[in-house]
Amino acid sequence: MRLKASTFRDKVCLILLMVSALYLIIRLTMVVLTQAFDLVIYSRTFGINLWNLAWTTDIIVAFFCHIASFLYFRRKAFSFLIFVILLCSIIVWWPAMIFSKEIITINSPLLKDNYAISQDITDSASPEKHIISISVYKEIYPLLYKHHGMEMKLVSRKEDAETISLFNKKIYTISEDGKTLSYGKLIIPLE
Repeated sequence: MRLKASTFRDKVCLILLMVSALYLIIRLTMVVLTQAFDLVIYSRTFGINLWNLAWTTDIIVAFFCHIASFLYFRRKAFSFLIFVILLCSIIVWWPAMIFSKEIITINSPLLKDNYAISQDITDSASPEKHIISISVYKEIYPLLYKHHGMEMKLVSRKEDAETISLFNKKIYTISEDGKTLSYGKLIIPLE
């Protein structure tokens, strides 16, 4: 009976290691797509930036891979290497989440293509002004969005209160020709 339990455990460990290797290939592909080709991996269906989700998944996969390698290889150097990768994933996770960008899908029947935006508002040197920045992404393949442009504008808290309010609430309007998106006075070209 002990032999069967050991064999079953080894098979489960081997399956976890193969899944981890497959995940590593997928993750390396994600790195190449986002860094070399300036693409964003985003799911319109779930409204999730998959690049941000991958940082958390890295920790989970590395944890299970470490346990599987520890049991399968019987405390060898490979399981220590996986443990170091797990620690690096945990250390990188916090800054990755801080600097991650929220992506919003643009839904409108007036648009010919699928677009998404990333928006950010920061304080400027003047306490009465804010800097609004919006990055536009155009879908080139399912789940893959190419950076299409960026618009930045200095807005006043008093004069542009409506624009800031619409921006913060993520309430935008699309022009009838489908070429621009606007938050009050702030107009962003889509094409």
